Amino acid sequence: MNTYLDGTRLKRSGEILTDRFPDRAAEPQALETRLVVLAALDTLPAKARAVVVLRYWEDLSIEQVADVLGCSPGNVKSHSARALEKLRQVLCGFACQFHGGAGVFGHTAQFAGGGADL
Repeated sequence: MNTYLDGTRLKRSGEILTDRFPDRAAEPQALETRLVVLAALDTLPAKARAVVVLRYWEDLSIEQVADVLGCSPGNVKSHSARALEKLRQVLCGFACQFHGGAGVFGHTAQFAGGGADL
């Protein structure tokens, strides 16, 4: 019964049709973005910075990062979680500075709450 009802319900797409393009804030140039990210990384302690760079820029697994740094995978995970939270806060501050107190999308900047979404 539920399968039948699921198929008959009105499906809504998340898109709204309009006759004009949305207003968007100008995206920073690649060099500016790189400088902002490097400045944010510079606020991290050395080991946390190493974990973030190895894990997300070099695309190493948690186990590979642990081997390179000579620590446990759990240590890599905890450093990663704390470092990403600090990066979110720092990058939110940069976004608010560049967009006059508002975030990238016209409201208070807030980055994804988990994982590696930077």
